[in-house]
Amino acid sequence: MKKKKNKKIILISVISALAALAVAGALVWYFVFSDAARARRQNSAYTPDRNPSGAEIVKKTVTSKDKQWIYAVYSDDTVTLTGYSGTAVTLSVPEEIDGYTVSAIGVDCFNGNATLEDVTVPETVVGLEGYAFYDAQALKKVTLPSGLKKIGEGAFCYCPLLEEIVIPDGITEIPDGVFYGCRGLKKVGFPEGLKAVGGHTFEGCESLTEIALPEGLETIGDSAFKECTSLSSANLPSTLKQMGEYIFDNAALSEMEVPAGIKNIPTALFSNCKSLEKVTLHEGLEKIGSYAFYNCEKLSQVSLPSTVKELGDYAFCCCYGLESFTFSRLETIGNYAFSDCSALKNVEYPDSLDYIPPYCFAGCSALTEFNFPDSITQIGDYAFALGNGITKIELPEKLEYIAPYSFAKMEKLQYVYVPDSVTQFGECWLAGSDKVVVHCSEKSTAYDYAAANKIPVETTAE
Repeated sequence: MKKKKNKKIILISVISALAALAVAGALVWYFVFSDAARARRQNSAYTPDRNPSGAEIVKKTVTSKDKQWIYAVYSDDTVTLTGYSGTAVTLSVPEEIDGYTVSAIGVDCFNGNATLEDVTVPETVVGLEGYAFYDAQALKKVTLPSGLKKIGEGAFCYCPLLEEIVIPDGITEIPDGVFYGCRGLKKVGFPEGLKAVGGHTFEGCESLTEIALPEGLETIGDSAFKECTSLSSANLPSTLKQMGEYIFDNAALSEMEVPAGIKNIPTALFSNCKSLEKVTLHEGLEKIGSYAFYNCEKLSQVSLPSTVKELGDYAFCCCYGLESFTFSRLETIGNYAFSDCSALKNVEYPDSLDYIPPYCFAGCSALTEFNFPDSITQIGDYAFALGNGITKIELPEKLEYIAPYSFAKMEKLQYVYVPDSVTQFGECWLAGSDKVVVHCSEKSTAYDYAAANKIPVETTAE
């Protein structure tokens, strides 16, 4: 009995540990990201050799006549602002400084500024370099110029009071981490020509409630909207071709449609979306990755397109509201795919598969029957273990191997038919299923196993 209890604890611990990996991954990225910014801050003289227009640098560090600005001069008689020492609350960045046209806001220019609340960037500026407003703790409003062509990575990272931003139409890519950790950001206006949203771009924007991404967008990077805990509406364009991992992890989405151009739902795309009730998948989809819908508590039914060939580990694990699932002709299914789907009642397992993987239906307490396809030759560890309501099992005639604990702790199970084809039994495959009687032929391996392990057995006709 102690051994069985430990196994159950292991199951719970493994699921908890794997869920924690997602958090750990975000923390690792956070520290790497912060170190990158810190390295730039330590090198105050950092400026690119060319400005956004391609002109070469002439003077690297110049202090303005009014002593408020540090800038770099380029060969086209423009400057990139690299530092600001003023204490303004409201600031209109000048179009000219000391006779030079201001064409860019440089790396870390306003980094760590504690006073600025409202900034207007002039129309002369075409480039906003990386980390330009990093950690500007008081910043609430930024007006960007219509002619802006570039925004650098992390440009507004950790601006917790920034509430709204309109990204100009000249921007085709929003790179990594631009608005990472902007907890107060509520509204974003996306440019019509946008082609790519980078990784972690809006991660941690916990006040963001909706996004309308424009047609023409092709790529969204890893964790782009992760931990956007108020995000309840997200419109994905039909042009989308590639999506990264963890994009909507822990968002508040209630309904989603995956565009028809997506062939692969990546790892943890909708994991921990506890409000997600409905998802629409289209023909042409080929793979649903690991943890794709992990812990989507309110998701009640899913129908796979016929083109889906692969279902990853933990794909629908802990979807407590999932009642019915329609399979495609899968070629691969991962471990824990439906583990702890405690409301799951209706399953027609595909005959395109010859195995049931470990923990596949473990903890599916509402499952009262299961029809095994004739194609099944192996049943994995804990495949049906831990508390479902099945009372009778007819194992298929081609079955060869039953793994350890595969039908353990099935307290309502009374009848199991085991064919002669089964020649290998894992330890304790019926442990804790105390009401069960094994039905098999007297000359079978199953009969010998049952007799040796004091499991009640009834013989069938030869």
